[in-house]
Amino acid sequence: MLDQPENILHEKNELLVTRFLTLIFKHQITGQEKTALFSNTLMDTLSCQGFPEFNPQTSTELSGFLNYLLDVFRQPTISINTITADDATVLIHFRIQGNHHEEFMGLTASCGKLLLTAHIRFTLRENKISEICMYSKHLSLTTHKGYTYELTNQQDPMPQ
Repeated sequence: MLDQPENILHEKNELLVTRFLTLIFKHQITGQEKTALFSNTLMDTLSCQGFPEFNPQTSTELSGFLNYLLDVFRQPTISINTITADDATVLIHFRIQGNHHEEFMGLTASCGKLLLTAHIRFTLRENKISEICMYSKHLSLTTHKGYTYELTNQQDPMPQ
């Protein structure tokens, strides 16, 4: 059975987003590969909402934010699961966990286990990501003594 044309576009959009995120969080990516990936995947001007710390508005700012995440979550494990994909959007559930190495969302670096989960909606235009909205964020910190602290962001943007 052949896929319908709209299903092919949905799958193409899903692949673009998941490939982008997978490659970004891969430790072996070189600066030149990262530049090419950003150029091929992102619009020059981005609209980002709901990010912890700050909302990037250009590919350079997004690169800085992603580098910051890798500093915060030392030795991270990352999970990317697609919830839905259509001809213009991809919604994923994102999970990153690692050793808490830098200040993040008001929590001073603790070297404990830090876990961030969120839904992220990517909007695509002209086969590139133009908007990224992060919401339903949840942060959990487990200290070396086994204490767990939970934070949920109540100021999320409204998903469309």
